[in-house]
Amino acid sequence: MVGACQVTSWRGYSTVKVPQVDEFKLKGEYRAQLSTRVRSDNLELQATAAHQVETSVGKVEAALQSKLAKTQELAQGLEQALAAVNHELAGLSRSQQRLSNMASHLRQKAGINKSRQQVRCDRPAREQTCDEVTRTLMKQQDILGSLLDRLQHGLMLVTADMDKLNSCRQQLTRDLKDKAAALKVDELVLGVKQDPSTTTAATTIMKSGADVARSAAAGASKASSSGKYSHNWEQQTSTLVQEAHHLAAGAGRLRKAIKQLLQEAQDSIHAIAHQLDASMATKLQATELLKEELNVQLNKVQDEHSRAAYQRDQLAQELTYSLALPPGQFWQ
Repeated sequence: MVGACQVTSWRGYSTVKVPQVDEFKLKGEYRAQLSTRVRSDNLELQATAAHQVETSVGKVEAALQSKLAKTQELAQGLEQALAAVNHELAGLSRSQQRLSNMASHLRQKAGINKSRQQVRCDRPAREQTCDEVTRTLMKQQDILGSLLDRLQHGLMLVTADMDKLNSCRQQLTRDLKDKAAALKVDELVLGVKQDPSTTTAATTIMKSGADVARSAAAGASKASSSGKYSHNWEQQTSTLVQEAHHLAAGAGRLRKAIKQLLQEAQDSIHAIAHQLDASMATKLQATELLKEELNVQLNKVQDEHSRAAYQRDQLAQELTYSLALPPGQFWQ
């Protein structure tokens, strides 16, 4: 009896506690299901975040590669333009030196021309005539003055072009320096790799990983939507390169014109100098011939004068002798 009562009592106790046990079981199963669902959602979120991060990193790397390639292309264009500008600057510097030397040479020639004209002014008044030498000296003076004016104008053009090229070279140098710095930074950015330990799904940055993915996607979107700024950056450099090549081409044409001007000046100097030498030689030869002719004529005149003087003396003597005789004796 006692044992039966214990069983009955145990059974009665168990009957009373069954609802609570079922409730605990239900709660346990719900929590287990919820935990499983959370783990599943967590894994799915980590996978999505990792995919988004990889996609964003790929987009960023592709954008960096494109930017690096374009920057390198622009840098090469800048280097080529800078080389062309430096080449033309060196050529213009040589042209400027040649122009200065030629101008100095022409001023020396002009001084000689002026001295010659002054010396010829000391000729006797009878010889002050506008002969071929005088005309050639005046022509040489006009040619030298005209060439000096052209050389001075050429020097002014060369100086102006050199100032423009120097300013352009400074801009190219600054832009090229900026491009080199940008390349270095972008290469460093491209070289940054994510730690492999942070790419697994079991990292402790599940929540922040999603934020990073969203930030990366936003950054890539912002980079792709900022095409206007990139275009201006590219267009400014392209415009500068085009301007540099335009200035270099103009400087090349100017150097060619300066070379032709110097050749014309050299030819003109030689031609007028040869003409002046020829006219002076002709003048000297003609003067010598006239001098010889005058000497011949002078000798003839002197001879005639001597004979006339002798005859005059003879006649005077005869006249004196005849006057001294008695009348009629002279005829005997």
